Order: sequence, then C-alpha cells, then structure tokens
Amino acid sequence: MPKRPNNDPKSVSKKILAFGDAPLTTSAKGAAGELLVSVDLLKRGFFVFRSVSPTAPYDLIACNSQGKLFRIECRCGVVQKSSGKIYFNRTGSTADHYAVILTDKVLYEPPLED
Repeated sequence: MPKRPNNDPKSVSKKILAFGDAPLTTSAKGAAGELLVSVDLLKRGFFVFRSVSPTAPYDLIACNSQGKLFRIECRCGVVQKSSGKIYFNRTGSTADHYAVILTDKVLYEPPLED
C-alpha cells in the first residue's frame, strides 16, 4: 500500500508539487514550482525567461508589455487557517518579487504591475 502524504503544514511543497505517488527530489520540486509560476506569468501576458544556472540569484525574469523587467524568486507558501496569513521563506534572495506558490494559486509579493 502506498504511503499516505504528510498533512503537516511544514510539508507544503509536498502537497503543492505532488505528482501521484512518485517521490520528487528537492530540485525537481523547485523546477516544477518555477514552471507553475512561468505558466501563471504567461497567462498574465508576460514574457518569461527561466534561469539555467542553479546558483542564479533569482529563478525567473518576467517582462511586461512595456518592457519592464521583474526579477522573481519562487517559493512555496502556506496559509495559516486561523488568521489567513500567508507564510513563506523570505531569506537569501535579491529578487524584486517573490512568487508564492499556494495549493490553488500563485501570489506575488509585492504585487506585479501587469
């Protein structure tokens, strides 16, 4: 019988980036998250450029229709049920914006200008 997923809020990336019962490495989860954010940005009309360097200071660069560039760091987040506050790791990035991946949507902190 397959092992049941962990329902601990700290395992948010396991919930958000689950792919059946297949285990994903940390780097595979990160790549999947970046692709989810890329799709969201493309739907909003941005051009999206993904880093090919694993040590880049941010994950994506998005460009709006006016040519403005946004440096984006992708992070998994969790919503605290009692308060509705969103929590995610804000350390170690020089990006202009965080793309916070939740179970049902992607939020941007600070919000992106379309």
